[in-house]
Amino acid sequence: MKKMVMFLVVVMVLVMGIGMSVMAATDKEASYKISNEEYKALEQECLHDVKQILLEKGCKNAGVTLTYITCEDGSREYTVSVHHEKLDAMDVEEYGILQARIKDNVRDNLMAKACIKKI
Repeated sequence: MKKMVMFLVVVMVLVMGIGMSVMAATDKEASYKISNEEYKALEQECLHDVKQILLEKGCKNAGVTLTYITCEDGSREYTVSVHHEKLDAMDVEEYGILQARIKDNVRDNLMAKACIKKI
């Protein structure tokens, strides 16, 4: 009888532990989906800001693409690709300043690292 009670207690503890693990995984998935929706809004804002920075530099109608990879820890690393003929005409220092402004924008808006490339 004592063994039977002990067995039932162990089974209940295991069932509760598994149930709590499943609930935690479900909560994590739900918060991840919310994060994706929030990321979309932040990414749109970031793209708008990058286009404004380029417009200030005389790059009207620049093509801007924002892509990302998701790291194992859930954080994102972005690549901002910019296409405009005036970028090729910029000297190294001016282009470096522009890159820094765009990287700062991505960091501030999306809290992520960014790589800037011209295409």
